[in-house]
Amino acid sequence: MLEKIIFIVGPHGVGKTYLTTQTRKELNALHLDLGSVIRRVHQKAEPQKTLLGWLHQGEGIYGSNFSDIVLCREINDAIRNHSEQVLLITGSHSISGVGYILNTFSIKNYALIYLDAPNSLLKSNYEKRENIRLSHKEFEGILEAENKMGLKDLKRYISQNSLNSFYIMNKDNSPLLLKKLKSIISKMAPHSIKMAKFDFSLLLQRSKGHER
Repeated sequence: MLEKIIFIVGPHGVGKTYLTTQTRKELNALHLDLGSVIRRVHQKAEPQKTLLGWLHQGEGIYGSNFSDIVLCREINDAIRNHSEQVLLITGSHSISGVGYILNTFSIKNYALIYLDAPNSLLKSNYEKRENIRLSHKEFEGILEAENKMGLKDLKRYISQNSLNSFYIMNKDNSPLLLKKLKSIISKMAPHSIKMAKFDFSLLLQRSKGHER
């Protein structure tokens, strides 16, 4: 039974993928990357449209929370189909999106972990991961795009709130980051996460209609 949910957030190049992969393996946790999830659903539902066009269409039908509804539906399916006790979520960019997920599932036992690093390290890690070279201006543009999506406000919220919130600075890709992350998760008190009360039936019916 699922007992803990942890949001691991932060800018490109901070090490979320590596740390989450290692933590998932050692703790037998389920990991969902919300960015990958929304792209997968988009390709299944409306591959002929651009991702942005599909999101705008959905918002026109279901309102501004369309992407949050889609993500909650996918999270709900994952919870039902897996037996892991810990759920790790990456890809969140806004406090409103995090709040929507927590409210939908009536989740009490959770943690928000913001991973940060100096811009020079972020840029270096990002270039190695993508196998590209960027100017400082180009990389600053990538970071600014994330901030406009809500990451800056999410960082401010986590750094100013001690309850269930943790701010971790990655200065040098130290292995101690993994130890610190696992320590936070292991200290969270067990509390069974309730299944979704949200009614996904309308969205499911609409999705089936789009696929035909």
